[in-house]
Amino acid sequence: MALKTCTPLPLMDLPRFRPRMSRQEKVRRSSSIIGAAPELLRRQLVQSIRQSGDINRLLNESREMQREVCSHAALATFLDQSLRIQYGIALYKTEEKHHDLILTTLSNDSCSHEALSDFLVEVEFDGIESAVVQVLEHDDVQVFPRPDKPVCNKHEGSRVVSEYLLEVAIKSKVGRNRLLATKWLPYYVNGVDSCIAMLEQLLHHYDAEVRGLAALHISYFNCDYPHIEALLWKPVEHETWCGREYVSVNGMKGALQKLILQRLIDLACEKSEAQSRKDSSDGWAKFWFHQMTLTARADRRSFEETVARFYSSIYMSPPSAVLWFDSPRAASLAAALYFHSTQPTIDLRKGAAFSQPHRYISKLIDRIERFPDFSTRCREHWNFGRKNWLARREYEDDRFTPCCGTHLIGLPPSRDRHVWDVISDYNHPLPDELKSVTDSLRNGVQGIDVPDINVPDIDVDSSTSRYFMTRFMDHARLGMVGYRSVLRQVGACPHIYDGLEQLLQICPTFVAFDDLVIASERPTKIRRDSQERLHSLDDAPSIEYADGWGVYSIHGITVRPEIILEPESIKIEEIIGEWNLEIRRVMLARYGIEKFITSSGAQFLNEDECGMLYKMPMKYDQFNMVRVVNRTPEPDGTFRTYFIAVPPNTTTAREGVAWSFQMEGAEYHPTIET
Repeated sequence: MALKTCTPLPLMDLPRFRPRMSRQEKVRRSSSIIGAAPELLRRQLVQSIRQSGDINRLLNESREMQREVCSHAALATFLDQSLRIQYGIALYKTEEKHHDLILTTLSNDSCSHEALSDFLVEVEFDGIESAVVQVLEHDDVQVFPRPDKPVCNKHEGSRVVSEYLLEVAIKSKVGRNRLLATKWLPYYVNGVDSCIAMLEQLLHHYDAEVRGLAALHISYFNCDYPHIEALLWKPVEHETWCGREYVSVNGMKGALQKLILQRLIDLACEKSEAQSRKDSSDGWAKFWFHQMTLTARADRRSFEETVARFYSSIYMSPPSAVLWFDSPRAASLAAALYFHSTQPTIDLRKGAAFSQPHRYISKLIDRIERFPDFSTRCREHWNFGRKNWLARREYEDDRFTPCCGTHLIGLPPSRDRHVWDVISDYNHPLPDELKSVTDSLRNGVQGIDVPDINVPDIDVDSSTSRYFMTRFMDHARLGMVGYRSVLRQVGACPHIYDGLEQLLQICPTFVAFDDLVIASERPTKIRRDSQERLHSLDDAPSIEYADGWGVYSIHGITVRPEIILEPESIKIEEIIGEWNLEIRRVMLARYGIEKFITSSGAQFLNEDECGMLYKMPMKYDQFNMVRVVNRTPEPDGTFRTYFIAVPPNTTTAREGVAWSFQMEGAEYHPTIET
């Protein structure tokens, strides 16, 4: 066995003794050894003395172990045979600076023999760090003495454990080990001040998880710690950290980032002035929601100055140019053309970021999205800006509705439909728009080192332009930046000025590339009916832009421009082939119901209390329709008329209406109709 040298233990300096000792000297030395030994070792020592009846042999074995191994291993000679071998091997295979940590386990009365043996075996085969981490992973196994609450460990060996945990948190190469050591460090410290002093050494750690968890501990021990909000927020905004590690701190369990954000909210709500600011959240939600319906032209000079400050805040040079277009349709086409010319290899369908500003804003949205709601109605008022929430359909697509009539499981939550959703879904071009947009883009990027702007394949261009249309009408960017401004006011989010709030108030519809910003003006007019629904008056668009592009609607139902501008061009085949009842109703109203029945050559088949059944002769097939009247009056007192397409073998109107509810005619007897 190789020789090891170390300083004798301060608790127990093994005395030099003669081969023969008097009885009084044996009793004195036995008492001194037993009194200085830890509790577990003391019990083992008393048992060994009783069994042997002579301490002289035990002292000789300890002295031999001290000479061949070290003074720490000498203590293991007083244990029983099984623990003596395990402690001896563990101490021999461990560096001397960790011997005190291993022997701390001798002082734990609550540790079972099995758990202690497993710990020593782990030390023998995987090392001291792995053994300690295995202990920390299981809350029910306490090899080291640990109380139920932090900063109240008065055990004499707690200092050794806390110093080692601090060393693991700082130097370990395994992220999970660093996180566990930081989590349990306060439980092996006695006193708040000493615990904060140790945690302060982790506030500048290279690992964002360690920094965040250390700041989270400090916030619970001292909520008035200087700049505690900034210390909590700094790990959250770390670019490479997702914060999904599951931990428990101060009785709170969950993902680390979620706990940090919840603590920021709690710290803000503890302030006396936070309640009044929190109550104003509803008003601010209306303010940012109103940005989507403004029609004033943007201050271009202020916008360009704010863009330069935004790029500087994310450590980028200001863009070489800011291009303005009069509608999001033209701006999205320009963004698609520029993207195809400069970054043809990036696949936008996989969620790849097309620029550094886009990446910054996407990560900002993710961070703000994870903040818990600090108001009871916060989720309701800010739902327009929630990421991945789907807007309610303007009208349901009956072709894809499940037979059971229920919503599909696993879909994101739905939110109210707003103006930007209508604009994003509208995909009707202007004549020769691609040529004019290409010319404007080429003139605008003359001072930028980019390849020649080429017109790509129309299919690729349309899919990419639709993607950029959603980026211009980015409701999540508008909502989450607005929500961040409220969080700043209540003190839950440290003030990090990047100019996004001011930028979105000047012009909320823009796309930022690395060297170019493309912005779209707001609509010139938004027309509505008496019920505040989008409505085209006098053949004008319900949402009109300066370049002539716009959205056409009839009492909230979005339709093609031809239906309003050229109703005489509507064909009977188009009306019959339209799957949506609402659009078909608008087409019939513009075409004329009586004219439709007469011109289509419809043959009257049946009439009952459910409606009127017509047979529609087609070129290659027969098509039956049921004319029904909505039983619920409109706000103006009128009743809407609908035509429902039914199978060609339908013989009565009742049978056709029952078929639409997946019922037989004899089964359809509604008690209340709406």
